[in-house]
Amino acid sequence: MKRKIVVTIAVYFIVAIAIFFALLPLIWTFLTSFKTPVDATANPPKWIFIPTLENYIKVFSEEKFPLYLSNSLIISTTCAISLLLIVFPAAYSLARFKIHGKEDILFWLLSTRITPPVIILIPIFIIFKNLNLLDTYPAIILMHMCINLPLALWMLLSFFEGLPKDIEEAAMVDGCSHLGVLLRIVLPLALPGIAVTTLLCFLFSWNEVLFALILTGLNTKTASIAIYNYLTWVEIKWGELSSAAILIMLPPILITFLAQKYIVRGLMIGGALKR
Repeated sequence: MKRKIVVTIAVYFIVAIAIFFALLPLIWTFLTSFKTPVDATANPPKWIFIPTLENYIKVFSEEKFPLYLSNSLIISTTCAISLLLIVFPAAYSLARFKIHGKEDILFWLLSTRITPPVIILIPIFIIFKNLNLLDTYPAIILMHMCINLPLALWMLLSFFEGLPKDIEEAAMVDGCSHLGVLLRIVLPLALPGIAVTTLLCFLFSWNEVLFALILTGLNTKTASIAIYNYLTWVEIKWGELSSAAILIMLPPILITFLAQKYIVRGLMIGGALKR
Protein backbone atom coordinates (compact mmCIF):
# COMPACT_ATOMS: atom_id res chain seq x y z
CA MET A 1 0.00 0.00 0.00
CA LYS A 2 2.81 2.44 0.89
CA ARG A 3 4.60 1.63 -2.35
CA LYS A 4 1.43 2.28 -4.33
CA ILE A 5 0.98 5.64 -2.62
CA VAL A 6 4.60 6.61 -3.33
CA VAL A 7 4.25 5.63 -7.01
CA THR A 8 1.01 7.62 -7.31
CA ILE A 9 2.60 10.71 -5.74
CA ALA A 10 5.60 10.41 -8.05
CA VAL A 11 3.38 10.12 -11.11
CA TYR A 12 1.35 13.16 -10.13
CA PHE A 13 4.55 15.09 -9.42
CA ILE A 14 5.99 14.29 -12.86
CA VAL A 15 2.70 15.19 -14.54
CA ALA A 16 2.58 18.49 -12.62
CA ILE A 17 6.11 19.35 -13.75
CA ALA A 18 5.25 18.50 -17.36
CA ILE A 19 2.11 20.65 -17.21
CA PHE A 20 4.06 23.53 -15.70
CA PHE A 21 6.67 23.51 -18.48
CA ALA A 22 3.93 23.16 -21.09
CA LEU A 23 2.09 26.19 -19.69
CA LEU A 24 5.21 28.24 -18.98
CA PRO A 25 5.23 30.07 -22.36
CA LEU A 26 1.57 30.96 -21.93
CA ILE A 27 2.14 32.15 -18.36
CA TRP A 28 5.18 34.17 -19.45
CA THR A 29 3.23 35.82 -22.28
CA PHE A 30 0.33 36.61 -19.96
CA LEU A 31 2.62 38.24 -17.37
CA THR A 32 4.54 40.19 -19.99
CA SER A 33 1.32 41.66 -21.33
CA PHE A 34 0.90 43.50 -18.01
CA LYS A 35 4.48 44.75 -17.77
CA THR A 36 5.93 48.13 -18.65
CA PRO A 37 8.66 48.23 -21.34
CA VAL A 38 11.30 48.44 -18.60
CA ASP A 39 9.95 45.43 -16.71
CA ALA A 40 9.42 43.43 -19.91
CA THR A 41 13.09 43.73 -20.89
CA ALA A 42 14.55 43.44 -17.39
CA ASN A 43 17.43 41.02 -16.88
CA PRO A 44 17.01 38.94 -14.81
CA PRO A 45 13.27 38.71 -15.49
CA LYS A 46 10.89 40.23 -12.94
CA TRP A 47 8.26 37.92 -11.54
CA ILE A 48 6.97 40.49 -9.05
CA PHE A 49 5.97 43.82 -10.59
CA ILE A 50 3.21 46.41 -10.65
CA PRO A 51 0.76 45.35 -13.42
CA THR A 52 -0.48 47.87 -15.96
CA LEU A 53 -3.13 47.88 -18.70
CA GLU A 54 -1.10 50.26 -20.85
CA ASN A 55 -0.23 47.58 -23.40
CA TYR A 56 -3.86 46.57 -23.96
CA ILE A 57 -4.89 50.22 -24.25
CA LYS A 58 -2.23 50.80 -26.91
CA VAL A 59 -3.29 47.72 -28.84
CA PHE A 60 -6.92 48.86 -28.94
CA SER A 61 -6.35 52.60 -29.39
CA GLU A 62 -3.11 53.22 -31.30
CA GLU A 63 -3.22 50.28 -33.71
CA LYS A 64 -5.81 48.76 -36.06
CA PHE A 65 -5.71 45.50 -34.17
CA PRO A 66 -9.47 45.44 -33.40
CA LEU A 67 -10.06 45.61 -37.17
CA TYR A 68 -7.73 42.67 -37.70
CA LEU A 69 -9.50 40.70 -34.96
CA SER A 70 -12.85 41.37 -36.61
CA ASN A 71 -11.39 40.25 -39.95
CA SER A 72 -10.28 36.97 -38.38
CA LEU A 73 -13.71 36.52 -36.80
CA ILE A 74 -15.55 37.19 -40.06
CA ILE A 75 -13.29 34.93 -42.12
CA SER A 76 -13.22 32.04 -39.63
CA THR A 77 -16.96 32.11 -38.90
CA THR A 78 -17.96 32.35 -42.56
CA CYS A 79 -15.53 29.58 -43.47
CA ALA A 80 -16.81 27.21 -40.77
CA ILE A 81 -20.52 27.77 -41.51
CA SER A 82 -20.16 27.63 -45.30
CA LEU A 83 -18.03 24.51 -45.09
CA LEU A 84 -20.59 22.80 -42.87
CA LEU A 85 -23.37 23.45 -45.40
CA ILE A 86 -21.29 21.70 -48.05
CA VAL A 87 -19.79 18.88 -46.02
CA PHE A 88 -22.91 17.75 -44.13
CA PRO A 89 -24.86 16.39 -47.15
CA ALA A 90 -21.65 15.16 -48.81
CA ALA A 91 -20.54 13.15 -45.77
CA TYR A 92 -24.01 11.68 -45.27
CA SER A 93 -24.22 10.65 -48.92
CA LEU A 94 -20.82 8.97 -48.81
CA ALA A 95 -21.73 7.19 -45.58
CA ARG A 96 -25.17 5.91 -46.57
CA PHE A 97 -25.29 5.47 -50.36
CA LYS A 98 -23.30 3.28 -52.72
CA ILE A 99 -21.30 5.73 -54.80
CA HIS A 100 -19.06 4.58 -57.62
CA GLY A 101 -15.46 5.48 -56.89
CA LYS A 102 -16.12 6.36 -53.25
CA GLU A 103 -12.70 5.13 -52.11
CA ASP A 104 -10.99 7.11 -54.88
CA ILE A 105 -12.84 10.28 -53.88
CA LEU A 106 -11.88 9.88 -50.22
CA PHE A 107 -8.26 9.12 -51.09
CA TRP A 108 -8.08 12.17 -53.35
CA LEU A 109 -9.46 14.38 -50.58
CA LEU A 110 -6.99 12.91 -48.10
CA SER A 111 -4.11 13.50 -50.52
CA THR A 112 -5.01 17.18 -50.77
CA ARG A 113 -4.79 17.37 -46.97
CA ILE A 114 -1.35 15.77 -46.71
CA THR A 115 0.11 17.82 -49.57
CA PRO A 116 2.37 20.63 -48.27
CA PRO A 117 0.50 23.93 -48.80
CA VAL A 118 3.65 25.72 -49.96
CA ILE A 119 3.58 23.63 -53.16
CA ILE A 120 0.35 25.29 -54.37
CA LEU A 121 1.11 28.73 -52.95
CA ILE A 122 2.43 30.35 -56.16
CA PRO A 123 -0.30 28.98 -58.48
CA ILE A 124 -3.01 30.03 -56.02
CA PHE A 125 -1.54 33.54 -55.81
CA ILE A 126 -1.43 33.87 -59.60
CA ILE A 127 -5.00 32.60 -60.02
CA PHE A 128 -6.47 35.01 -57.45
CA LYS A 129 -4.38 37.88 -58.82
CA ASN A 130 -5.73 37.32 -62.35
CA LEU A 131 -9.25 37.21 -60.92
CA ASN A 132 -8.65 40.49 -59.00
CA LEU A 133 -9.54 38.77 -55.74
CA LEU A 134 -6.42 39.58 -53.74
CA ASP A 135 -7.12 41.38 -50.45
CA THR A 136 -10.79 40.33 -50.48
CA TYR A 137 -12.84 38.19 -48.13
CA PRO A 138 -13.96 35.67 -50.79
CA ALA A 139 -10.36 34.77 -51.66
CA ILE A 140 -9.16 33.92 -48.18
CA ILE A 141 -12.48 32.32 -47.15
CA LEU A 142 -12.50 30.09 -50.24
CA MET A 143 -8.88 29.09 -49.62
CA HIS A 144 -9.56 28.24 -45.98
CA MET A 145 -12.58 26.19 -47.04
CA CYS A 146 -10.44 24.22 -49.50
CA ILE A 147 -7.84 23.56 -46.79
CA ASN A 148 -10.34 22.41 -44.16
CA LEU A 149 -12.72 20.48 -46.43
CA PRO A 150 -10.92 17.09 -46.23
CA LEU A 151 -10.71 17.25 -42.43
CA ALA A 152 -14.37 18.22 -42.04
CA LEU A 153 -15.56 15.58 -44.50
CA TRP A 154 -13.58 12.76 -42.89
CA MET A 155 -14.73 13.72 -39.39
CA LEU A 156 -18.42 13.83 -40.29
CA LEU A 157 -18.10 10.72 -42.42
CA SER A 158 -16.70 8.72 -39.53
CA PHE A 159 -19.46 10.04 -37.25
CA PHE A 160 -22.24 9.16 -39.71
CA GLU A 161 -20.79 5.69 -40.22
CA GLY A 162 -20.93 5.19 -36.43
CA LEU A 163 -24.65 5.93 -36.31
CA PRO A 164 -26.81 2.79 -36.63
CA LYS A 165 -28.92 2.49 -39.77
CA ASP A 166 -31.78 0.78 -37.92
CA ILE A 167 -33.24 4.09 -36.72
CA GLU A 168 -33.23 5.55 -40.22
CA GLU A 169 -34.72 2.39 -41.73
CA ALA A 170 -37.47 2.34 -39.09
CA ALA A 171 -38.33 5.97 -39.90
CA MET A 172 -38.49 5.19 -43.62
CA VAL A 173 -40.76 2.22 -42.94
CA ASP A 174 -43.11 4.63 -41.16
CA GLY A 175 -43.25 6.73 -44.34
CA CYS A 176 -40.44 9.24 -43.79
CA SER A 177 -38.50 10.32 -46.89
CA HIS A 178 -34.70 10.49 -47.20
CA LEU A 179 -34.84 14.25 -46.63
CA GLY A 180 -37.10 13.78 -43.62
CA VAL A 181 -34.75 11.18 -42.16
CA LEU A 182 -31.83 13.53 -42.70
CA LEU A 183 -33.51 16.49 -41.00
CA ARG A 184 -35.56 14.76 -38.28
CA ILE A 185 -33.39 11.77 -37.32
CA VAL A 186 -29.80 12.21 -38.46
CA LEU A 187 -29.42 15.93 -37.78
CA PRO A 188 -30.33 15.77 -34.05
CA LEU A 189 -28.13 12.71 -33.52
CA ALA A 190 -25.23 14.28 -35.41
CA LEU A 191 -25.30 17.63 -33.60
CA PRO A 192 -22.28 16.82 -31.37
CA GLY A 193 -20.21 15.74 -34.36
CA ILE A 194 -21.35 18.76 -36.35
CA ALA A 195 -20.45 21.09 -33.48
CA VAL A 196 -16.98 19.59 -33.08
CA THR A 197 -16.31 19.73 -36.82
CA THR A 198 -17.45 23.34 -37.05
CA LEU A 199 -15.36 24.39 -34.07
CA LEU A 200 -12.23 22.70 -35.42
CA CYS A 201 -12.69 24.33 -38.82
CA PHE A 202 -13.05 27.67 -37.06
CA LEU A 203 -9.83 27.08 -35.11
CA PHE A 204 -7.82 26.04 -38.16
CA SER A 205 -9.04 29.06 -40.10
CA TRP A 206 -8.33 31.35 -37.14
CA ASN A 207 -4.74 30.12 -36.78
CA GLU A 208 -3.88 29.86 -40.49
CA VAL A 209 -0.92 32.04 -41.47
CA LEU A 210 0.59 31.00 -44.82
CA PHE A 211 -2.29 31.79 -47.19
CA ALA A 212 -3.45 34.69 -45.04
CA LEU A 213 -0.01 36.23 -45.49
CA ILE A 214 -0.17 35.93 -49.28
CA LEU A 215 -3.83 36.57 -50.08
CA THR A 216 -4.74 39.32 -47.60
CA GLY A 217 -3.76 42.98 -47.51
CA LEU A 218 -4.53 46.13 -45.55
CA ASN A 219 -8.29 45.59 -45.80
CA THR A 220 -8.52 41.89 -44.91
CA LYS A 221 -5.40 41.27 -42.84
CA THR A 222 -6.03 38.76 -40.07
CA ALA A 223 -4.87 38.98 -36.47
CA SER A 224 -2.38 36.13 -36.91
CA ILE A 225 -0.58 38.26 -39.52
CA ALA A 226 -1.07 41.65 -37.86
CA ILE A 227 0.79 40.52 -34.75
CA TYR A 228 4.04 40.85 -36.71
CA ASN A 229 3.49 44.64 -36.78
CA TYR A 230 4.99 44.74 -33.31
CA LEU A 231 8.30 43.36 -34.60
CA THR A 232 9.94 46.48 -36.01
CA TRP A 233 13.41 47.26 -37.30
CA VAL A 234 14.06 49.47 -34.29
CA GLU A 235 12.68 47.37 -31.45
CA ILE A 236 10.44 44.53 -30.42
CA LYS A 237 7.44 45.87 -28.56
CA TRP A 238 7.23 43.03 -26.07
CA GLY A 239 4.32 44.43 -24.08
CA GLU A 240 2.06 45.10 -27.08
CA LEU A 241 3.19 41.86 -28.71
CA SER A 242 2.23 39.83 -25.65
CA SER A 243 -1.10 41.65 -25.29
CA ALA A 244 -1.98 40.97 -28.92
CA ALA A 245 -0.97 37.32 -28.51
CA ILE A 246 -3.25 36.93 -25.49
CA LEU A 247 -6.16 38.48 -27.41
CA ILE A 248 -5.56 36.07 -30.30
CA MET A 249 -5.41 33.08 -27.96
CA LEU A 250 -8.64 33.86 -26.10
CA PRO A 251 -11.16 32.71 -28.77
CA PRO A 252 -9.39 29.37 -29.45
CA ILE A 253 -9.09 28.68 -25.72
CA LEU A 254 -12.76 29.41 -25.09
CA ILE A 255 -13.84 27.39 -28.11
CA THR A 256 -11.65 24.48 -27.02
CA PHE A 257 -13.41 24.33 -23.67
CA LEU A 258 -16.77 24.37 -25.44
CA ALA A 259 -15.64 21.65 -27.84
CA GLN A 260 -14.63 19.36 -25.00
CA LYS A 261 -18.22 19.20 -23.80
CA TYR A 262 -19.50 18.34 -27.26
CA ILE A 263 -16.79 15.74 -27.82
CA VAL A 264 -17.71 13.92 -24.62
CA ARG A 265 -21.40 14.16 -25.48
CA GLY A 266 -20.75 12.79 -28.96
CA LEU A 267 -18.82 9.82 -27.61
CA MET A 268 -21.53 9.05 -25.04
CA ILE A 269 -24.31 9.26 -27.62
CA GLY A 270 -22.37 7.15 -30.09
CA GLY A 271 -21.70 4.47 -27.46
CA ALA A 272 -25.33 4.42 -26.35
CA LEU A 273 -26.58 4.07 -29.92
CA LYS A 274 -24.18 1.21 -30.65
CA ARG A 275 -25.35 -0.65 -27.56
